[in-house]
Amino acid sequence: MAPELTDYPVVPAEGLELRPLHDADAGELAGLCNNPKIARMLRGIPHPCTRTHARQCIRESRKAWREGEGYPFAIFRRADGRLLGAARGTDRGEGTVEISYWLGEAYWGRGYASRAAAALVGFLAARGDVHRIIAGHSPDNPASGRVLRKIGMRYTGDMETCVSKGRGGEFVCRMMELGAR
Repeated sequence: MAPELTDYPVVPAEGLELRPLHDADAGELAGLCNNPKIARMLRGIPHPCTRTHARQCIRESRKAWREGEGYPFAIFRRADGRLLGAARGTDRGEGTVEISYWLGEAYWGRGYASRAAAALVGFLAARGDVHRIIAGHSPDNPASGRVLRKIGMRYTGDMETCVSKGRGGEFVCRMMELGAR
């Protein structure tokens, strides 16, 4: 049975919390996403990113949660409630979940991505039905690879072709897996 939005947890992380996006977050979300440096590293964010795009993202996140297709969260700083970015687990079938995350540029290099990704992995592992956690990053985003290695992921040697709205086409993802050798 698919979870209801009332079942949407708040996932704690050191100094952060992962929680659902609300309609009131659309303006701040659009402000963070409207950056070509962010959009080009992600699959689903266009550039420019408008409030309309942000509202659509919020609707799609709710739908993914309701239908059991994913585990989308916004990343908030606990001290002041500021929206920093997003983290998501996407169901790939057969107990495999692909994680992804992003932060607004002003929040890069502060350890937020590592803490949020680790919290997301902990949430997924605690579910009991997730047996494999994977992720991918573009070779021109080595910082994301460092975050993934920091939380225990290793390169599988696989490359996957991904499509990015922000790049306007395909790019190659270096694939990683939690605990891969």
